[in-house]
Amino acid sequence: MISNKYKILNKISEGSFGFVYKGQNIRTGEKVAIKIEKRSGDYNVLKVEARIYQYLGKLDGFPQLKWFGTDVKYNYLVIDLYKCSLHTLIKTNKRVSFSLCLHFGTQMIERLETLHSKLLLHRDIKPDNFLLDSNNKIYLIDYGFCKRYDHDGKHIEERKINQIIGTVNFVSLNVHKFLEPSRRDDLESVIYIIIYMLYGLLPWIIVSNSSRNFSSDHESVINLDHESVINSDLRSVINSDHTRNNSSDSVNETDIQLDFDNDKMMQLKQETSHLPLFIREMLQYVRQLSFTEKPDYKYLKGILNLEKEK
Repeated sequence: MISNKYKILNKISEGSFGFVYKGQNIRTGEKVAIKIEKRSGDYNVLKVEARIYQYLGKLDGFPQLKWFGTDVKYNYLVIDLYKCSLHTLIKTNKRVSFSLCLHFGTQMIERLETLHSKLLLHRDIKPDNFLLDSNNKIYLIDYGFCKRYDHDGKHIEERKINQIIGTVNFVSLNVHKFLEPSRRDDLESVIYIIIYMLYGLLPWIIVSNSSRNFSSDHESVINLDHESVINSDLRSVINSDHTRNNSSDSVNETDIQLDFDNDKMMQLKQETSHLPLFIREMLQYVRQLSFTEKPDYKYLKGILNLEKEK
């Protein structure tokens, strides 16, 4: 029993941060999602996530924080429970219908538009981090990589980073080049998800030399370790850089050790001739954006809407 209120029913998933369980409010019967991580003296991702949920409030398409607490060993985060993730949907059905791809794609862009309007970058956009309710409404979750990109009207500076931030199969070309991610990179990741929904796989997944397990249908993704966040209060979470090992002005790319063929993966992501025209148009647009440039979300949604009308 957690907080004398929530009981754990069964495990949903696990990751580098800890575990996610399906739970129930014993007083109301409401089903919830419970995230649990072991407390660490260095950083506590769930504590930061809870503060970001508080900051986002009751925005449309974002889960509501129901409770956060700690005990001697663990941190606990309780949020709304949804039907499944996009990744589970794709894994179960192998691919998603064209009309649903467009519907989900539009919603994902809208979620990022909202998040970016709050001056935050997500930086780990992937199918696992978009959840669906029973009405196929999309919710954006998991703010372990989240970072503020604007401070008092001044955009953060573009710089080299010392590791790939996010999930490598869905990160942008800029992140493969070890460049600090910005709004354009969140959107490029969404386009990769649309491709994944359309085909049920990504051409570059098979190039990994990683020792991590891959399923035979190439639907698994590689997760690099979180660039963990550390802060003491909500203001610092929203206003500061709040990432570990982010000082990297003198990074030498030849010193960075990766367990996959980064150059080959970049080459495959750059090759777009086999993709539908509307995907190519979206990729061309986001890839030409400058680091500080505000994306035209309406333009991207318009491309998807034109496809819906055909």
